[in-house]
This record gives sequence, structure tokens and C-alpha cells, in this order.
Amino acid sequence: MLEVKNLCVSAGAMKIDSITISIPEGGCHVLLGATGNGKTVLLETIAGIRSAESGQIIAGDRDITGLPANLRHIGYVPQNLSLFPHLSVKENIYFSWRFKKNISDAYKEEMADICGMLEIDKLLDRSIGNLSGGERQRVALARALANDHKILLLDEPFTALHQMLKIELWSMIKDLKKKYGLTILLVTHDLDECDFLADTISVIHEGRILQTGTKDTVMKRPRNRIAADLLGYFASLCRMSSMFLNACSNNLPRLIKNPDCVTLGIVVSPPARSANSPLVHRIDCPVGCT
Repeated sequence: MLEVKNLCVSAGAMKIDSITISIPEGGCHVLLGATGNGKTVLLETIAGIRSAESGQIIAGDRDITGLPANLRHIGYVPQNLSLFPHLSVKENIYFSWRFKKNISDAYKEEMADICGMLEIDKLLDRSIGNLSGGERQRVALARALANDHKILLLDEPFTALHQMLKIELWSMIKDLKKKYGLTILLVTHDLDECDFLADTISVIHEGRILQTGTKDTVMKRPRNRIAADLLGYFASLCRMSSMFLNACSNNLPRLIKNPDCVTLGIVVSPPARSANSPLVHRIDCPVGCT
């Protein structure tokens, strides 16, 4: 379980203001927001890279707000992955083990299993420079889990990958989460990624949480225009408007539905209708999008 309570952080001009997020054990919470709205600052503060001005960060049954990063037991995969280019895959993954006196056989077996699930068990002796982008992502994920971390922070780790590779990695993360009971906080701009992985979602704007809820609630019923815009509603409405204008110009009957919103039920009258009959039968927009 990961819980953030009334967290406040300043990073230059960016200020995180009284953010509260709760993720149950084994859950995946997605943080959606435009660039420059505090997502990375929030993750860095939870990971211990930045200090909180006020508020609490609770991991499991521990208050970790004032602890250094190495004592928080949280895995973190930053946007640039931060792999060591002079070390092999194996040396990157097990780097933190250099500072441990005793590693149990059971945990060694678990890490071998994780490397197998991520399909990097045959790459352990390669240098980082000889890996593809997708392979580097997997190495970074394995390293984040190499200290028996059950809380994982992911900061847009799949942005630079093509769609099929993204889907493959999403499936791997979902399998790891289920098998090892991982609690995940994921930052992404990708709505498909959000839909695939999220259990709950928070929309962040200018350092504040605008809306938090289950995936279905937030994605189907955005609370305000900013949230709706981030979730693609207005792009969808623009596409519907274009289709409506084409239907009008052709003077043909059309029924246009938008499965992601509520109903954009636009019915264009056929030529036989009288001039006084309305062209538009009904237009329903999502609550909060007007």
C-alpha cells in the first residue's frame, strides 16, 4: 500500500499543493497530466530524491516521509532509465547487491524468475550499449525490483517505444504485478497504456489533483474541461463535428455515436423531410464538458 497525504513540494516555479493519493496493495494508479504540471516532481518526492515541505508518505505500515531514498524500499524507473553504460546487464540489475551482506537463495531465485519473465535472462552478459530500447526498459524494470521492492514508480518509461513493443511490456508489467503483488504508481500520457494498466486514475494540473477515481469513472465521466481534454474528449467531439458536416453536405441520414462519451446522437434529415424539420435530432455531451 502506498499513501500520500496532503503532500506539498516546491521545485523552482513548480509547486505540488496538498496532493493526496491512496493506492491499495497490488493496485496500479495512473497519474495523467500535461508536461510541466508536477508529475515527475511528485514521483521524485515519493522516491526520496526530493524533500517534502509538508504532508506524509506512507508505504505499507511505515511513515517514510523523512527517510533517505535507500531506506524507503521503493523501486523507481525514471524517464531516462539511468542505466550505467559501463556495466553489463547483470551488473546493472544487481548493482545494489554490492552493499548487502546476505542475499537469500530464495530471493536469488525470485530475481532469476523476474529476469525470465522480462525475457532478459539470456542478455545478462551484454553491455548496455548493445541493447535495443525495449531491452533497456526491461533491464531498468528488473533493477527497480532487485531489492525486493513491492512498490514501483514508473515515470513514462515506454514513451519512446513503438506500439507493439509497448503492449508487450504492458503485459509483462501486469503479469509481474499479479504474481508478486506489486503496487504501482505510473505516469503516462498514453491513454491506451492507462486503459490497459490502470485500476485508478488521478488527473493532475498545475500541481493539484483535479479528479481521482476508478478508471471507468474518470475516463467516462471527466469532472471538468481540463480533465476531459486530457482524456481526449474534445478531439473526439471535433471528429464527430467533421462527420456531421460531411453528412449535412451530402444531405444523407446519419446516426453518429461516440462510444467513449455518452451519446452524440446526430441525425441528419433525408431530402424528403420538410424545410421546417430539424436537422439535428439530439446532441448529448458528457457531464462537465460544456
